[in-house]
Amino acid sequence: MRIEEILLIAVLIILSRIFFNETWYRWAIFIFSLVAIYWFQPLSPIRYLDFWLPTILLLLTIICWSLLFHQKIIENMITLGLLIGFLGILVLGKFTGFTVLNAIVSTPGYQDLALAVVLMVLAYFSFNLSSNIKKLAFVGVIGFVLFTFIVLKSGELGLLASQILRRLNGQLITLANPMDIAWIGYSFFSFRLLHSIFERKRIAEMGLTLREYFTYLVFFPAFIAGPIDRVDSFSRQLRSGISQLSSTEFLEGFLRITRGILLKFVLADSIALLSLNSQSINQIQRPLWTWIIVYGYAFRLFFDFAGYTDIAIGLGKMAGIQLSENFNQPYLSRNVTVFWNRWHITLTQWFRTYYFNPVTRFFRSNFSQVQPWMIIFFSQITTMLLIGLWHGISWNFVLWGFWNGIGLFLHNRWSTIILPKFEKLRNLLTSPSGIIISTILTFNFIALGWVWFALPTTDQSIKVFRLLFRL
Repeated sequence: MRIEEILLIAVLIILSRIFFNETWYRWAIFIFSLVAIYWFQPLSPIRYLDFWLPTILLLLTIICWSLLFHQKIIENMITLGLLIGFLGILVLGKFTGFTVLNAIVSTPGYQDLALAVVLMVLAYFSFNLSSNIKKLAFVGVIGFVLFTFIVLKSGELGLLASQILRRLNGQLITLANPMDIAWIGYSFFSFRLLHSIFERKRIAEMGLTLREYFTYLVFFPAFIAGPIDRVDSFSRQLRSGISQLSSTEFLEGFLRITRGILLKFVLADSIALLSLNSQSINQIQRPLWTWIIVYGYAFRLFFDFAGYTDIAIGLGKMAGIQLSENFNQPYLSRNVTVFWNRWHITLTQWFRTYYFNPVTRFFRSNFSQVQPWMIIFFSQITTMLLIGLWHGISWNFVLWGFWNGIGLFLHNRWSTIILPKFEKLRNLLTSPSGIIISTILTFNFIALGWVWFALPTTDQSIKVFRLLFRL
């Protein structure tokens, strides 16, 4: 989001809470979220792709809602009608010359609109499927989400997908590029969607309307960078009295947005000039400057991501929704385990809930002969590998996952085996000087790990390590 977009969203939220009653305000949040997924989606060189990608999110939302909650009430039909009507307005904008709509999305013709409407209606009535078919439908949605993740995060598969789509559109495949399929908000939408599917038995009891479920999945302040909130916490707030904007909410939201803008657009963008990247390593020959750009990248990454999170939380606060915290002074952590409990908190909690804990329980229940340390090693390594591959499918992200997974495992062994045997060492580490030393060591371990994260190839990363340590 640009600063002017942030300010526009804040103004719309404030005006809506001032002039709308409770019911109309909830509908306003729904409309804002619907517009946002098309507004934020960048125009694509592949014809009409920037129309279809957000529309696919609508289809996935309607399918999962119908399978989870479908209720035969008039509100849900109105919501479906508004979704279809919005697509119709976008298409009409193409032929009426309404330039504002044309700037939002490169809309297709009536045939594509008709196809989208038919698919949305079929998705809406998917509740009529038998229980066995519904289970297969959930498996199909999960498979689609994971397969799309792989395509988006893999350069080679992204290039192949671009070539296929260009060929289908009659466009030159020689101009294909993996970045043609930039799907804004897809990751965080998918994590929220999968959360609702994995816990569908419990979540189905909430009886969310289509409007409520859609608002949860694509809530516009958090759509681009998270955080990944749980549906029960979000829906509980959405259903409470949120139409009246208090002075406290406004001030807290304003201060949080201001801090986010400072972190992202002032600090992060300024530090980018002294940050590790593919160009900077070709200009650095001395260890001192190499350390500077490595530290620069560590702080730039934090300020960038934490800044966007502050903006999202601030806008959410203004909108009457308290979003989850995502960062808690991570670079002041005393060990690697604490760091990953403070960095991108909602993402690590998601992987802990839906991967680390189930895998650990499975091995302990079915393979009692396996040593506990082996289970911990496997679970921690593979968890961090998955988080690395979520950022991108490349050897550098694999190595980044190994780096942090091994760090977590070694700290686990250190804290459970070595420290309990040495009381003096425990006292030393809890002293002020020990806390400072452990914090510095943890920060440097994490900062060095970002070398794998920041660069596209292992050769470039190894070059950085050679410069850092005069190898």
